[in-house]
Amino acid sequence: MRLTVECNRSSQGAEASTIRAVTRDDASHEPRLAVLSALSRVLAEPGQLVALLAACEDDDEAIRRLHEVYDFSPVQAQAVLDAQLRLVTRARRTAVHTGLTDVRDALAVPWDPPLEVQATVRSPQRIDVVLAGVQHRVEGEDLADSLGRVVSLVRARVARPERRRVAVSTGLTDGPRRILVDPVGSAEFLYADEPR
Repeated sequence: MRLTVECNRSSQGAEASTIRAVTRDDASHEPRLAVLSALSRVLAEPGQLVALLAACEDDDEAIRRLHEVYDFSPVQAQAVLDAQLRLVTRARRTAVHTGLTDVRDALAVPWDPPLEVQATVRSPQRIDVVLAGVQHRVEGEDLADSLGRVVSLVRARVARPERRRVAVSTGLTDGPRRILVDPVGSAEFLYADEPR
């Protein structure tokens, strides 16, 4: 059994986990890259986007017009509509541009072999992990929450800055024994019955 968790920060700053299958070897990064590219493109000229959307009668017309003007796919056009106008703020536009740059940069370099990190599960609510010689204590509500926080920490401190995949060994026999954290937003949980 394999799970992939993507952590996203909401507008309130809280992290939410979304289960999503993403590996470096498949093409699943392409839709994300296409959506980020579309958002980056329309946010470069927010006035043009607002004028286009304001002139549309409904969502169907907006999707059609986004395709005509920007040559967006239906998925890209829907993502632009779903993004809402809060993306027009400078901070949001910068975040989209940074996210797009991070994904492009990370996909442009090899991720493997993964860097190795050891985590010690003290309890379902507490995990210790050593990164660059510094021990970090991660606390969560339960094992899934704690592991999600480990993924966020490892991505922020190691995977993203190093642009490398990181293999976190947990030592668990009843749960994921290894977590592969990639630099672009996903993690693969490997259980004892899976080779790798």
